[in-house]
Amino acid sequence: MLGAMLVLAGEYVSDDEHNADQELQYELPAAYDQCFGTLRDHLTARYGEPVASDVELRWGGNGDRAVWQLPDVRLVLESYINVGGVGDFECQLWLAAVRETKS
Repeated sequence: MLGAMLVLAGEYVSDDEHNADQELQYELPAAYDQCFGTLRDHLTARYGEPVASDVELRWGGNGDRAVWQLPDVRLVLESYINVGGVGDFECQLWLAAVRETKS
């Protein structure tokens, strides 16, 4: 697989920041979910409904993914939300264009 990925947004919250504001663990992922939904809606309006696909930009974590099949590439919108074991967490939103390569 070959392609390019753009990080649209990314945020890391340390344990200290999280302890100072416990609501961040709810507010930040909710904001990323909202951004994902808005971008998905705009991309769906342009390219049609997302298709089923096994393309993953990153394995693990929690988040959503939507894939659109275009003539030469698949367009992938993915959110990544990962909660660490000590109170830290990160959120990212990615957009990628990928294509299959022939072996």
